[in-house]
Amino acid sequence: MITKEQLISVANELVPQILMSKADVKFEINSDYGTGDAGIMLWHYHEGYSTEEHPVPAKYKSLYEFHDDADLIEFLQQVENVLQGGLFNG
Repeated sequence: MITKEQLISVANELVPQILMSKADVKFEINSDYGTGDAGIMLWHYHEGYSTEEHPVPAKYKSLYEFHDDADLIEFLQQVENVLQGGLFNG
């Protein structure tokens, strides 16, 4: 299990670059999703997206949400794509 400190470290290094690439993205770290796990979520603005089970504040949808090493690796691969002009440039 990755720790909150590891998530914060990743976020501090990488998220600002992602945020600069797209104005309508916001970021948050949660230390507890009801299970005590740490997690990172990136939200991308999407008008009207929300469900009763998963209400999304400010009409954002989750781009990334992860709690374990496999998800973190996937996140880092996505970050690399973003920084190379992938995900948000289109």
